[in-house]
Amino acid sequence: MRGQNRRLGLGAGSGNGSLTGKYLRRGLVLLLAVAAALAVIVASGCSEGEDGTYNWPGSGTNTDSGGNDGGGNNSGGNNSGGNNSGGNDGNGGNNSGGAGNNVGGTNSCGKDGTANSCKTIVIGGQTWMAENLNRETGFSWCYNNNNSNCNKYGRLYDWPTAMGLEAIYTTTTWGGSDVKRQGVCPAGWHLPSWAEWDTLITYVGGLAVAGGRLKSENGWNQDYYGNDGNGTDNFEFSAIPGGSRSPSGSFSYAGESGIWWMATERSGWDGLYAYYCSMYRGNNSMSRDNTNKNQGFSVRCVQN
Repeated sequence: MRGQNRRLGLGAGSGNGSLTGKYLRRGLVLLLAVAAALAVIVASGCSEGEDGTYNWPGSGTNTDSGGNDGGGNNSGGNNSGGNNSGGNDGNGGNNSGGAGNNVGGTNSCGKDGTANSCKTIVIGGQTWMAENLNRETGFSWCYNNNNSNCNKYGRLYDWPTAMGLEAIYTTTTWGGSDVKRQGVCPAGWHLPSWAEWDTLITYVGGLAVAGGRLKSENGWNQDYYGNDGNGTDNFEFSAIPGGSRSPSGSFSYAGESGIWWMATERSGWDGLYAYYCSMYRGNNSMSRDNTNKNQGFSVRCVQN
């Protein structure tokens, strides 16, 4: 065995065997260093494989999505649900009902048909609901058909219901204006258009960081790598991961994604598609895309 070690250059002693062993050891150290560096690079650039963009069955090509900003996530501070009685969002707008209580409280927003019980927040000159709508009407559902999930996430609506339209417009072009369309929202409020979502996204820093800055501080699952899925909720928008309902009636992505309808219909394509915004647990970006109108998504309203 000693002779074999000397022939491989791994044994002690002098001469060519020892010299060869020295170079081999240096080579191994160098290879290990390179492998370690590559591992760090891969880990730092790795994503979950789902970047917040949802190409639902039958949907069109993703319109735009922000890249990961790699940071900005809150590493785990839970909000206990206390109301903020007049906090300022940095834009001169007061929080009228304690936005930022995040996931876990009782959502009664719109249950009585009014906005009186809805938390609101002013961001970029727009007054938004700071929680998902929970008004039971038309084609709307609690996640997994469990009423407790409506208290947690609000309701999921198909697009015609969110727009206050007849069910025929699930598969037919409506062709109306997306400006201040009340739809399922209470009086004095409306379903936000593409332009209004764009105003919000631009104000908070753009698609690449909007998800992290608008997501709630708790309630979002970790990603596949154990990274915190929560946001920093800088603007007290408190976006929560209410998931979605498919046309077949199955529910998915609660705790992982938040998806909200726009009032904007996609032109052409036989009237099958409308636009939405989404956020995902795996990164800080926000995406916009279009999909079948019979999907069930969350609703946020904007004041007229």
